[in-house]
Amino acid sequence: MTRKSFGKAGLKCFVCLLLSVLAGILLMTCVYILPTGRMLTQADRSLPIFENEGTSFCWAPEEKSARLDGYTDAIMMQIAVYIRDADPLKAAMQNDRMEFTEGKLDPAGSLKQYVYGDRSGYVVDYARYWHGYLLFLKPLLLFFSLSDIRMMNAALQLILAAGVLLLAFRKRGLRLALPMGLALLVLNPVSTALSMQFSSIYYLTLLGLLIMLLTESWDRSWGYLVFLFLGIGTAFFDFLTYPACAVGTCLALQALMSRADGKTRLLKTVGSGAAWAFGYGGMWSGKWLAASLITGNSVMRDAVEQAQYRSGGEVTAAEGGVNATFGAVLGRNLGVLANPAAAILVLALLGLLVWLLVTKRCRFALERASLLSLAIAFAVPFVWYFLLRNHSLVHCWMTYRNLSAAVFALSGGLCFGLKGNGSPEN
Repeated sequence: MTRKSFGKAGLKCFVCLLLSVLAGILLMTCVYILPTGRMLTQADRSLPIFENEGTSFCWAPEEKSARLDGYTDAIMMQIAVYIRDADPLKAAMQNDRMEFTEGKLDPAGSLKQYVYGDRSGYVVDYARYWHGYLLFLKPLLLFFSLSDIRMMNAALQLILAAGVLLLAFRKRGLRLALPMGLALLVLNPVSTALSMQFSSIYYLTLLGLLIMLLTESWDRSWGYLVFLFLGIGTAFFDFLTYPACAVGTCLALQALMSRADGKTRLLKTVGSGAAWAFGYGGMWSGKWLAASLITGNSVMRDAVEQAQYRSGGEVTAAEGGVNATFGAVLGRNLGVLANPAAAILVLALLGLLVWLLVTKRCRFALERASLLSLAIAFAVPFVWYFLLRNHSLVHCWMTYRNLSAAVFALSGGLCFGLKGNGSPEN
């Protein structure tokens, strides 16, 4: 890429980011105009879920990967149904909700009190996030309860995942579909269907893969824009769950499928990763700046303080009180992934590999052109763990999903490197 083309790409990214920030402000303002009366009715119908499950329900007890985030889902519901006392623009930037337990947040209990008409609590703002999920949650709550939303969530995620795997199979057979399926299994689709908090990154990952497979963006001059908007979408829709999964998985797909030489693939990987980081950091910073200017509150300072805390090694006593070293973070997250089901699956795949090598006389011939690019994609989750040690340790039961990108990069590299005597493609 020449200096001139690099400059054009940078300018295009900046313009796209600026337009995205403006679009985000406009869309959030519009959705805050919707009436909340009907939403409160559907929230009332949703309360039994929180009463029966609590805020940290585990659909497979003793398996951390099966834990749902009812705590954050209740916060999302609180923000969605809160009756604004400010103009829509200001309300869209503040993202207020009402809490009733001073000093200890109880979102599920507070949601119940608020739905039942209690307005004696204190207002809490959550301005450092975009809360883009409200574009869908608020309209859905006009007609559906959380139970209905879960059912629709499961159906849509299943359809998208099936579409992605089918396209992957049509492109490169089991060589691509198998590692992609493994990566999706790491995310635990049961939990993503039942938890709104986990859904955002899952949808973004599936849509990113789908767009890349449909357009073959890995060899297009505009391919970096897919990663730019993936980063923008991650900052807009997600809280802070497992963002490295989306970018790492898509980087691995690009590394595997590109027909370019090794140097070009490496440059594409670095450029795409930089575009994602620019979109992610820029979109998030755009909310901090916009909210600070529109509300007059110190949103930027609050966000920076939270970022410093979550990226540090200190953990409060309430969150465990341990030292968040990189080794401890890595051990916690790998520990969640290491369960009996995963062990059985790995053993089965190893058995299949041995069978292919011994009886089918298959051999390994790793594609050198993709090695460095795949190594970068593989490293993305671990870089994320290093940069956000506190958050990745305290929330290991959801941040372990970042490892999906490493699983895809590793298994994809092995599958693409496995050569047979008959058909080299499958």
